[in-house]
Amino acid sequence: TVSISGNTTLDIRIQFNGLDATAESIYLDNITITEGGGAPAPSISTVAAFSTFNALAGLPGPSQTYTVSGSNLTDDVVIDAPGSFEVSRDGITFQDTVVLQESGGSLNGQPVTVYVRHEGTGGSGPAVGDLVHSTTGGANVLEPLVAFITPAIPLCTELIISEYIEGSSN
Repeated sequence: TVSISGNTTLDIRIQFNGLDATAESIYLDNITITEGGGAPAPSISTVAAFSTFNALAGLPGPSQTYTVSGSNLTDDVVIDAPGSFEVSRDGITFQDTVVLQESGGSLNGQPVTVYVRHEGTGGSGPAVGDLVHSTTGGANVLEPLVAFITPAIPLCTELIISEYIEGSSN
């Protein structure tokens, strides 16, 4: 019996010495190779209930929040926002990507609150995409996003003042 653990590789070689062509048969019996448990895979979990993001063309829309947690992590969790969506840790500074720091197999301060908004760019109408959460050795976790961008109302650049004088015909 040989026991191995972790990511150890065991090479097995069976060699028969002193056999000749007159040997009848060789049998191997009761050989079992079983994979040991090993470390569980890193995983990311999210709790989100996003409604449609609304924004006025050219202006960022209001943010919505959700939470992210991790277990068995060996590296940070990276959140990539799609297209014209943005993410933030503080609800003030928004960017395309946010990195959540791993410590001791989980995220610092988990569950971690993350803010999401639409930039208001990309023209009017619907916008869709997935937030992608990734970490080394773990499966990606996607959160779908839907936004509707309202066209901006054109501003009036001229002001016409009409003058009416009582008793005047014009």
